[in-house]
Amino acid sequence: MYNLEDNCTAFDPETLRMLSAAFDEAWNAIPNHLRYPDRLRLMLATQIFELAARGEQRCEHLSCEALKRVLAGYGRPAIGD
Repeated sequence: MYNLEDNCTAFDPETLRMLSAAFDEAWNAIPNHLRYPDRLRLMLATQIFELAARGEQRCEHLSCEALKRVLAGYGRPAIGD
């Protein structure tokens, strides 16, 4: 998993607004019964940051790809759990 503490990537304000929009778009696509865990929000945000740090700049792709990655791994125990 991507570790934000180990990454020195910085995002400008415009990019942060786009990342926020990508998160909101992806979060709103998640069924209500899955939305409660904070872990899910963290996983989604982490995936969006990881994709952006690797160069993805399209909001729609960030939200779709992050959502696919999170839902594919949702319910699996995290490493160290």
